[in-house]
Amino acid sequence: MLWLCVPCLLALLLATARAAPSQASKLHGELQTLRNNAHVWMSNHEQALIESFLKSDHKMLEWGSGYSTLWFSQFVGEYYAIEHNREWHQTMAPNVSDLPNAKLILSAVEAGHKGWDGHEEGTEEQFLEYIHAVKQFGIASFDRVLVDGRARAACAEYVLPYLAPDAVLFIHDYVVRPHYHTVAQKHYTEIARVSDGQTLVVLKPRSRLQRPQGARQAPTFCEVDRQLKRSSTQPPAVQKQHPSMAYGDRSTSSALRAWVGLVSFLQLGAALAVILITYYKLSHISSFSVNAGNRTYESTGTCLLNADTSKTDMCIYAYTIAGVSIIATFIVALFLCCTCDLCGCGSVLEFLFAAAGTAWWAIGAIVIMQHSFAANNADVANHNWRMAEWIICWVGCGLFLLLALLSFARMIADLCACCGGSNKRYP
Repeated sequence: MLWLCVPCLLALLLATARAAPSQASKLHGELQTLRNNAHVWMSNHEQALIESFLKSDHKMLEWGSGYSTLWFSQFVGEYYAIEHNREWHQTMAPNVSDLPNAKLILSAVEAGHKGWDGHEEGTEEQFLEYIHAVKQFGIASFDRVLVDGRARAACAEYVLPYLAPDAVLFIHDYVVRPHYHTVAQKHYTEIARVSDGQTLVVLKPRSRLQRPQGARQAPTFCEVDRQLKRSSTQPPAVQKQHPSMAYGDRSTSSALRAWVGLVSFLQLGAALAVILITYYKLSHISSFSVNAGNRTYESTGTCLLNADTSKTDMCIYAYTIAGVSIIATFIVALFLCCTCDLCGCGSVLEFLFAAAGTAWWAIGAIVIMQHSFAANNADVANHNWRMAEWIICWVGCGLFLLLALLSFARMIADLCACCGGSNKRYP
């Protein structure tokens, strides 16, 4: 009767073989969904720059876990992260355990400790075990390191013996925090940076310190997996983004910069329109000889912005309003470009410039309006073009006011990014 079981066994094996690809596809889809929901708290430029340095055979280390752990781990072979916040670790650990190549350990610093929250960074003495936690992985060297947690300067120095010969180290919030620069300039060479968003620097090591005691050759990934195996076998879904991560992977500062650029472009268009209307519709200036024998020349002309059309001062004033605005806009833009966005503080200069521009165009609009009304009362021709000119002046004033508001919002966003810490936001 055993032969009757053979068809049953064959049918079971066939069903299992058919189900395996679909189950693998389902797991792959769930993993991709998990990573797609990972909103890295970096600007697009910062995120893209890090991704450009990652390869599938790299081992990557991260101080300070977060949604960056879920996202960047898909670009490397092995990913190791260290977290100091017990509650945040409990949030991230189930999600990280879903990733086949990522490991997360906790080196807890209890709440209330200076430097524990997202607004203070802490020192090497306060976070000594957290800094040294890299030894727990038992990895001899890392190809890429992201320093985005506590005591970042100390982490960047301590990790030197663990860096592969061609390793690259990323420090987040670098430009806006000068106290990182001493360690970076001592041991590393800068090869790239992003000055918008929270800012990022890419460094290559110049020196290699002696390896700390306790480091050994890298074990197999399976050995590390057994050491760090999670007890939870049914991880919950990805946690919702915390409100303090409102900027997400589409940095508010970067988005505001795009709007600032658009408004600046429209403001230049308004200034150019004032010049063209004045030149083609409201003025005519010519020169002729009064005394040919003595070679004496006088200028005469017509300006329809005045009640007395023989005076050209208002047309010259209109040219000045628009011309100065255009030249100043280009000078400020060039200055910000040459100084790398004023080392991350360009929003302050943009705000001051926009505030001055608002006042400049408001005064110009009022003066041109007054002379236009006087010209209308004197029945001077081209009434509609005069009205169009002072309306455009008020539009220019409004655009500068909008530019000032956007620059102020960007300044606040940059300030929050500077004070808000890393890409980890704790519940």
